[in-house]
Amino acid sequence: DLQHISEALFLLYLFIRFARKPYPNGSIVYILILTIISSVFVGRAFLMEDVNNFTLLKENWFSVTLLINGVIAPIFYTTGMALLCNERREQNLNQLTNKAQKDLEIRGLFLSTISHEIRTPLNGILGSAQLILNQSTDPRDKPYCEAIINSAESLNLLVDKVLDYASLDQHNEALYEEDVEFKTWLHNLCLLLSPLAEQKRLKFELIYNLPEQACYYCDQQKLRQIIINLVGNAIKFTDKGEVKIRVELLEERQLEHHVRISVIDSGPGIEDDEIEYLTEPYVQSSAGKEKGGTGLGLAITSRLLAKLGSQLDIISELDKGSSFSFDITLALGELSLVEQRHQSKDYLTGLDVLLVEDLDLNQKIAI
Repeated sequence: DLQHISEALFLLYLFIRFARKPYPNGSIVYILILTIISSVFVGRAFLMEDVNNFTLLKENWFSVTLLINGVIAPIFYTTGMALLCNERREQNLNQLTNKAQKDLEIRGLFLSTISHEIRTPLNGILGSAQLILNQSTDPRDKPYCEAIINSAESLNLLVDKVLDYASLDQHNEALYEEDVEFKTWLHNLCLLLSPLAEQKRLKFELIYNLPEQACYYCDQQKLRQIIINLVGNAIKFTDKGEVKIRVELLEERQLEHHVRISVIDSGPGIEDDEIEYLTEPYVQSSAGKEKGGTGLGLAITSRLLAKLGSQLDIISELDKGSSFSFDITLALGELSLVEQRHQSKDYLTGLDVLLVEDLDLNQKIAI
């Protein structure tokens, strides 16, 4: 009859509509079509039973068939295909992520290996130039030796930054915490940095607003590297005026202090649209491009701060200067342990040192 012909034509339409499309997984489409066809005949046989409750459905069977095949089945099909596509998209994303991670590891290993290989002959150049400078009696040798030493030290600094960044890139940096008497530690750090400021005739100042005998349990090596990077940048870009390190107590708790450390300069300042990108690797401000450099200093600093649970805040005003600061929570340490550590080094006095070196040049320089 007309109803059976209509149903057959509709099923044929569904088969042509779905089965001939180039779907990524043909088996799913095939199973879906079989399910649709089976549902029609099983449902029809069930509804044709002599059950009064289904009388209305029997009289409108073609409408029920349209509902099942034209609405419900496509919904299930679309949902299944969406889940399949999402699964494949996640698989592709995971593959790309794993590949990118491997590429980063290879790059870090390459940078680390090359940097170590560069450092060995570089130490030979630096040591030889220093020996010539100290032993030569000809005043004409001095400017050439100083030029060699300055160039070698600049290259050595570049190698250090590349190694630091490669190490952080491979997530190899663990925390090494110890008790530190903070004021003495900062004073010694300023003694190390002050000659750089003196060379440019800059005023260099430490503003210390912490308890006089403050002792903290922290990773002093990472803090030292962070402050050296920030002060080195400030001195580099400041041609006149001053560079200050300000240390202040934000909050005093029972077992820890919340401290802010700021490096403030009177340099040229930074454009507002450049600030947010400065902590990205190999990115430099307009002034940075004029002064040269790797663009890794602030990237390394930012990553080190992240390991310490902090972040770098930059405030700058053109032609007035910049402030680089970070807030950090420092656990209280024991001053007695610091004193014991210093006393424990006294036994090294008067001991001989055995130096093992396989390169002839380094042997000559060491001797």
